[in-house]
Amino acid sequence: MSDDLNAAKEDLIFPSFAVTVDIAIFTVAPGGNGDDRQLQVLLVERGKDQTPHGGEWALPGGFVGLEETLEEAAARTLSEKTGIRVVQDELRQLRTFGDPKRDRRETADRVVTIAYAKLIAGCENPKPGGGVANAKFFPVVEICGPAEPEAEKKVLSAFDHWTILEAAVARVRTELEETPIAIEFLNPNFTMSELHSVYRAVWGAAIYELDPANFRRRVLAIKKGGKKNPDESFVKAIFKKEKGPNGEDLPAIRKGKGRSAALYEFGGIDKLDPPYRMPLRMPQKAPNRDWEN
Repeated sequence: MSDDLNAAKEDLIFPSFAVTVDIAIFTVAPGGNGDDRQLQVLLVERGKDQTPHGGEWALPGGFVGLEETLEEAAARTLSEKTGIRVVQDELRQLRTFGDPKRDRRETADRVVTIAYAKLIAGCENPKPGGGVANAKFFPVVEICGPAEPEAEKKVLSAFDHWTILEAAVARVRTELEETPIAIEFLNPNFTMSELHSVYRAVWGAAIYELDPANFRRRVLAIKKGGKKNPDESFVKAIFKKEKGPNGEDLPAIRKGKGRSAALYEFGGIDKLDPPYRMPLRMPQKAPNRDWEN
């Protein structure tokens, strides 16, 4: 029996199997319309001599070495190909993508990739390297917006990176729902309008369904453990040192071209409890920019 089993094992032909990592790095940066912000994703242009998909735009990625962890490979690949460094312990896996037809190349019969997604504030300018012809941030709305989707897919046509991007966008939107990461894109003292602009950038059209008064109310209601007077909250108002004529606290304000806007600061909370879920087609008032108090 053992001889038959050994003979059967010798007859088996295992395909060559490779593992890669792909990294979707996002940031929120000023757009072309005044103070508006945009959710942007880092893409690389593959060298024209690379096969497959030479000369096409893709997410930064590469093969996993035999002696490195997946997170080590992701951090190394990102640094080599874009010059952007991340702390590997802060990387979180998005999903595994393993469609048999996703990556056709001669180096392996089948290639499975582990995808990562991360939203980063204060991201440095990318510098292409490691066989990459170019590296830059693209506004996400220009890649996977509602208009002419087939034309937009040409921007991210390599491998199955279009599918990875869609999953990664969903991940960072959820991160905004459950964590105070939006604060990282603002100055220590900020207005409610500026905070809203970060949510608007990451959530896209959905946030336009929420008028400023509701946004302010929802944000101020997020407190640690749901307590009414907690030590930590999502955001808290900043007050002047001097008191009003009746001894009341006076809100600190920032003067602008129009009416002045109240100032806020981060309340120190480590997660949003309850989460601020992204609104979907909520029939509310048309948005305006009346953020004062």
